[in-house]
Amino acid sequence: MVNYNISLDDAAFAYLVYDKKHEGFSNHILLKEHNLYLNYSKKTEVLYYTNNENSIYIIGLCVDSHAELERSQIPAFLLTNNPGTIDEIIKMSARFAGNYVVLVSLEKELFAYTDATAFLQINYSKDAICFSSFAHLVAKILNKPFDECNLKIRESADYVAAMPNDITVYKNIKTVLPNHYFHINKFDVCRFYPYEELEYYDSYTDILNRHIVLIDNIVKEYAKYNNLVCPLTSGWDSRVVFSFLTRNIPDIQSYTFFHKNFTAETPDIVIPKKICKLKNKKYIQIPDLQPSDEFVSKITEIIGQHYYKSDIAMAYTYKDTFGASASITGDIIDQLGKSALVNLLPTFLATSSYFVAKKRNISPDAKKEVAIYLKRIKKEKHNWPYVYDLFGLEDQCGRWAGYARTIYSAAGITLLNIFNCKEIIDDWIRIRRSKRKKHCIHIYFLHALARDLLQIPFNPDEKFKFVSNSKVLFFLATHIRHLIKKIRKPHLKKNKKG
Repeated sequence: MVNYNISLDDAAFAYLVYDKKHEGFSNHILLKEHNLYLNYSKKTEVLYYTNNENSIYIIGLCVDSHAELERSQIPAFLLTNNPGTIDEIIKMSARFAGNYVVLVSLEKELFAYTDATAFLQINYSKDAICFSSFAHLVAKILNKPFDECNLKIRESADYVAAMPNDITVYKNIKTVLPNHYFHINKFDVCRFYPYEELEYYDSYTDILNRHIVLIDNIVKEYAKYNNLVCPLTSGWDSRVVFSFLTRNIPDIQSYTFFHKNFTAETPDIVIPKKICKLKNKKYIQIPDLQPSDEFVSKITEIIGQHYYKSDIAMAYTYKDTFGASASITGDIIDQLGKSALVNLLPTFLATSSYFVAKKRNISPDAKKEVAIYLKRIKKEKHNWPYVYDLFGLEDQCGRWAGYARTIYSAAGITLLNIFNCKEIIDDWIRIRRSKRKKHCIHIYFLHALARDLLQIPFNPDEKFKFVSNSKVLFFLATHIRHLIKKIRKPHLKKNKKG
């Protein structure tokens, strides 16, 4: 068993902004105008530009989907080509993709915002200027206890399920959701998207054809700085990712985790193998490995206790197999590309009861937090028609998927998403859900890039397809499953085991 260096300074995409240098990080930049230090790990890059007392700092990996700017040019581009407002700078960032946070010092005010889906998080204190990619780090620095109400919410669902709204388990520590920016001096978080009322596209073919160019550019940029590998299952999302990666990186390797409950006949084993044989691509199956107690302990020292050992073991398995290679995830095209969350439900059913059922949390306080979140969306009338997509983007992509990203970051593993670009996501939301539900985006991409992959079955072991094909059955099934969870409480035993 290999002993890996696990520490804050070995974490991928890890940073802290505070009024002191932090000894856990080897890199520190003084933000003179604000008397703050930007601390970051040796596996994290920071690019910055200063102009007339205004500054921009980009933490992490930020690339241009238009392929017109080098990474080093992006900070100056944002600062010198805007009218001087944070909202305009954010709009100009829509073309960029990656895993990043942008700090903007503008007219002596300090702002922060994330990439399109908060791949790199902003977890902040409401009591002092202290924010980080890790909520647990902020809590440790400020000696913040658990918030008892929030802790009950956390224990009322699987740990994998996202905490509702913007709360964390720690007292007065919150997270900035996608589509929001943090006005640091005022401890205020503001929604910036939708910018205005969105109009659905009558035709989407030209849009998706342009996306192929943008995504190709993103893949090429990612590949400049990382050795990429491609997870592959029997599903739709990973197959689209595979088609883009193999198109741009001929020698890329694909893989599937071979879990204990898998057999040689499991579709998630059979189909990836068939795909890679058809395309003559390298493919491996990775059996689950068990990390040492020391590895698990060092990870939880960075991220806290509310993570399953089995999920930490998956990060260890990946690291033991691929080392520093970056894995490409597919959650954005899952949640938004096929509107997976809602199955064409009308917006009058977008209630706190429905969303808390989808989050699989049985706590009444979780329902209250979701209600607060929905109330904020309703403040602007033009937001409500897109409530399902906003929830999918902000909660499912931003928070639910953030669970695994936090573990992998602490393990020093780079995760990236080739669709994590606001310009692309904004276009997808403008394609009607009725069309996305039928996999129009997936089919268009596969038809254009790898038509033969459409002939191989998708998710052949998927059960209860008739439920997902009916709005009524889908809605009822969501609430029935939630009721059963309330009665049986299967998460209690799982959470206790850890």
